[in-house]
Amino acid sequence: TLIGVGGTSNAAIPFNTTFGMIGHGYMYTGFQAQVSYMSPKVSGFQAGAGLFQPKNYAGDTAKTPGLQAMATYDIPGALPGQLWTGLVHQKTDCQTSTGCGIKPYTANGFELGGKVKVDAFEFLAYTFTGKGLGLSSVGAQFYGGADTDGNKTKSNGYFLQGTYKLGDTKFGLNYGQNKDKDGFLGDGGERKNRSYTLGVYHSLNKFITLVGEFNNEKITTNGPGEIKNNTVSLGGILFF
Repeated sequence: TLIGVGGTSNAAIPFNTTFGMIGHGYMYTGFQAQVSYMSPKVSGFQAGAGLFQPKNYAGDTAKTPGLQAMATYDIPGALPGQLWTGLVHQKTDCQTSTGCGIKPYTANGFELGGKVKVDAFEFLAYTFTGKGLGLSSVGAQFYGGADTDGNKTKSNGYFLQGTYKLGDTKFGLNYGQNKDKDGFLGDGGERKNRSYTLGVYHSLNKFITLVGEFNNEKITTNGPGEIKNNTVSLGGILFF
């Protein structure tokens, strides 16, 4: 995605970050210990799967290892790019935290994405869906994944992006949305996080990239009120 600040409305939530479009088109990356296998790349195709250490949250434990798998395909030819897909399957053993649910349940998720390059342009599209993974706009795995009766929160989202590179300067525009409903939010409850970013990125050298961004963010529920936030950010990114 575009490298910058992105949306800031969830900055006060300790499980999230202002970096990029997390919570606005995709979920926060979970880093887990694992035993996994990745196949060799054959004609641009590669696949892998693994058993992942269960996640703990607020004293609740998932005792059974989770299953995750992915596959990618590198598109050759005049329009190079990549297609990818992934899935996650995890049984939880929540017992005490209302954020995780009282009754154990099984969480599942699926994602699909692709990008293609046309001369100086690059286009990307991505979507995901899940049940019981947690509130997708917060990013703590399984937090808010179900209510106290084990009814799972349903989550889905999508992300679109286009960039154009002119010399050492890249211009980019993206839009993303996450939506959670039912489960932890109650029967019929719904929350949407939507945001777009317009950015300009100039590479001074391999160490420093100058950044200018405008971000427009909107959070709505099926109840009264909404959150709107506009952010302008200027600065530099140091690579080492």
